[in-house]
Amino acid sequence: MEVKQHQRVATVSANGKVKGIWNGTATITATAKDGSGMKTYCKITVKQTFIATPMVTKMALSNTKTVKITWTKSAKATHYQVYRSTNSNSGFKRIATVKGTSYTNKNLTAGKTYYFKVRALKKAKSGKKTYSGYSTAKPVKMSAVKPRSTAVLLSGRATTATILCLPNPSPTATKW
Repeated sequence: MEVKQHQRVATVSANGKVKGIWNGTATITATAKDGSGMKTYCKITVKQTFIATPMVTKMALSNTKTVKITWTKSAKATHYQVYRSTNSNSGFKRIATVKGTSYTNKNLTAGKTYYFKVRALKKAKSGKKTYSGYSTAKPVKMSAVKPRSTAVLLSGRATTATILCLPNPSPTATKW
């Protein structure tokens, strides 16, 4: 059997399995190799579901060992996978799969820099999964300074507040 196909839309394996590659329509022609001239045609349409890549929008430290990562919602996504590494370009490992648009990572090492990225996924009822691309890896340096409680005066009333001192975000900044 000889198979002619539109390779931009779909491919056909040696055992006849059709794989959709890109959106579009293609006609697959199969011709018998026995010299009979018999042909058969199959018209297929490929419609892929694309999921937008989420963007990490916020990295909030709540203490020296905890960071909350927040990202944009991707239409059609049912879940999000969160990845972490200590290297900006490699070594990312999935640390969580969540349904919402944020994740809190606890028990990190104070003073260490971590990189996080996220991708969206859609789980179909059939069990098939479709993934977005990965967001850009975003760094966060965990504070080496432990939060301290101190007495402060707010509107004439003494109260206790927890203060977390972070490194100065800019070498030219004069105030925090």
